[in-house]
Amino acid sequence: MKFLAILKDSVREALDYKVIYFLFGLSALVILIVGSVGYKPQEGEKGWKEAFDRMPGRRPPTMETIEMPRMDYEVEEFKHLNPTQPVWEGVFDFTLAIRGFGPRFVEEPAARADDNGKDKDKDKEELVMRGHPLYVWVINESLRRKPNERTDEDFEMLLNLEKVDREVKRRLDAKEKEHGGPLPPKERNKIVVETLLPNLPKIVKPEHLEAFVKKNLAGSGTMDVREVKFKDVKGDVMRFQVKAQAREETIRTWPHTLSLFFGAIDLNIPTGIAPWVMGLETWIVTGLGAGLTLLLSTVITAFFIPNMMRKGTIDLLVSKPVNRWYLLLCKYVGGLSFMFFSTVVIIVGIWLVLGLRTGLWAPGFLLGIFTLTVQFAILYAVSTLTSVLWRSPIVSILLTCVWWLLLWGAGTVYQVTDALRELDLLPKWAHTTIDTVHFVLPRYKDFDVLAAQVIANDLLPKDSPQREDMNKQAKSINWGQSIGVTAGVVGLLLALACWRFAVKDY
Repeated sequence: MKFLAILKDSVREALDYKVIYFLFGLSALVILIVGSVGYKPQEGEKGWKEAFDRMPGRRPPTMETIEMPRMDYEVEEFKHLNPTQPVWEGVFDFTLAIRGFGPRFVEEPAARADDNGKDKDKDKEELVMRGHPLYVWVINESLRRKPNERTDEDFEMLLNLEKVDREVKRRLDAKEKEHGGPLPPKERNKIVVETLLPNLPKIVKPEHLEAFVKKNLAGSGTMDVREVKFKDVKGDVMRFQVKAQAREETIRTWPHTLSLFFGAIDLNIPTGIAPWVMGLETWIVTGLGAGLTLLLSTVITAFFIPNMMRKGTIDLLVSKPVNRWYLLLCKYVGGLSFMFFSTVVIIVGIWLVLGLRTGLWAPGFLLGIFTLTVQFAILYAVSTLTSVLWRSPIVSILLTCVWWLLLWGAGTVYQVTDALRELDLLPKWAHTTIDTVHFVLPRYKDFDVLAAQVIANDLLPKDSPQREDMNKQAKSINWGQSIGVTAGVVGLLLALACWRFAVKDY
């Protein structure tokens, strides 16, 4: 009952500050806007073109593919074999043309002079050698697999690659011996290109190309790809004959055009429903939406403890037969409860309208209530300590925001450097410093990863590349260590606040 009385006081204080009405009004506005979004499926051929934007070479690069060559995908001879059915239940037959922007070597000798002594620029000799980047992507995928995950075809491909690599080294050694020293970079590159590119079709067989295209088409288009048949390669364009059929969850990722305010404004933004819902829900629980919620909650709750410690109020409270530490902890839990109930309003509201409008229900989105409350608990522990030390809401808000920025920055830097660890771009001392800072601080960003992973697993198909990336990132987190360190730091901050509150003479 004592706790409920203290919680009631906290709610009454929050109502006295008009910002709480702004918070609830903002939540209602966001829920209304999200509920007003409409979704119109795109036609078959156009929909496939949008799905290709999620294919390798077209997707935003990850840390492992940032230097990989780019590819464009085009549809030729498209056939919708059951046009009476919706596109997300369709059966399709088409030619997939993959245009590559791959490795290239150009040699242009000096221009020759004509009879009048003028350079004949148009007659420059040019030697151009190209290698389709799809070969590079297939090889890279095999290299990224762990040895126990590689197939017999993978081992055959990598064995062929090793043979060509030995031939490259042999030719380089022979040229350097003939040259009498290291070759200029241009000459080295020429030898590598002249040796590697002609052998790419021998390293990567048509069946390897077909398996790669089939897997990624199935994941990016959410289709049952029945058949992928290599047709030909002409210049920079490689073609495959594709037969595919929609499956039950195809509608989740099939490109739709969005509209706003119940169709009043056509946004002309093509996107799959599931990626759109996932992006929006992730933005709310890990992005700017979460940031605004945490900031407003920090501002509102920053007044709870300083107001309790005002002259007259504190005299009345400490005169009662209640331990001071218990009083402070109840006030802390009261602040967390305020954040919890505020988060429930906006997250449950958005979850309901998105489910009703799209038919996609992601229970993992509701986990955002827990992750945001835990993140706020980390911030509010600092707010509680600073409020006890200085009794100033302004100081509490400023120091809490600094603490927030520190945790966010440390977590972000660690995630980026951890992804780049195998590339050895940073000196060892830099990784040691970053790892140490990450180890001793609460794992604020880890809870963002958890929320994003659960949402992705609820909405995206199992073979979705984006879902695989999220699961891989979450798998690298030691959750026992994250929860233990976070709870330990929060407990230490609260213990210091309770000790100071208990010994101070009011």
